[in-house]
Amino acid sequence: MRDICGNEKVTHDHLFQLFAKIGVILVPVFWGGDREGHENAMSVYLPDSRTTWVLFNLGCRIDDFSYWLAHELGHALTLHALQCDDGETFAERSAQKLLFPESVAAKALEAIREAGDKMATASWYAGSFDVSIVTVVKAADRVAGKRGEAPTGLNTGPFYGMWKRNRRSLPTAAQQLFGTDTPAPLEYIVKSEELFDTPVFRALAKFQQLEGRSPVFVAATLNVNIGDGLALSQALAELSD
Repeated sequence: MRDICGNEKVTHDHLFQLFAKIGVILVPVFWGGDREGHENAMSVYLPDSRTTWVLFNLGCRIDDFSYWLAHELGHALTLHALQCDDGETFAERSAQKLLFPESVAAKALEAIREAGDKMATASWYAGSFDVSIVTVVKAADRVAGKRGEAPTGLNTGPFYGMWKRNRRSLPTAAQQLFGTDTPAPLEYIVKSEELFDTPVFRALAKFQQLEGRSPVFVAATLNVNIGDGLALSQALAELSD
């Protein structure tokens, strides 16, 4: 689907396909709701097996879901060769250029500056490209900075306060993908295999077949609490039956 800017929106499915093409193993997890900062996704490169694993939180708000996936895609493409601030800057900029490229940001900048309701215009761009309004404003202001022009005027304390209040009503990734924030453990496993083509649950099930049930190992692998580890360990045993 193309919008009036002439750029194709990058969907979640596009990102999943990109991960598959470069051999990244996806690990969808529930980390207790939306998290602050860089805690909604993480990636690990294992040099011995030459594999990259991306864990992402299904509890994050849907407006940031594509961003977190694209952010970790940036890390995966570098095999974590860029570390610390350099790695984060690259991942952030690459995610922004992929999801909301400069050509679109330039159009958004002009539209926001000319609009009677700047917030509504920025929100329209955010919804059209499945990104947060913060991504739109930062991208537009970056274009303005490069040109030596006036920014959108939205990058203020009250703007961020309004954004945080408004996004509480947005669905989570789990609600959009599963229809609920609390799928039954076996449903979560089976649906995740279907949606993300992940082998991680079958691998955990096989481990338990060989070594016996291990809720602690399951919890540690998925970075969840021991209660969730117990429920998932039981579901993995059922998966193997």
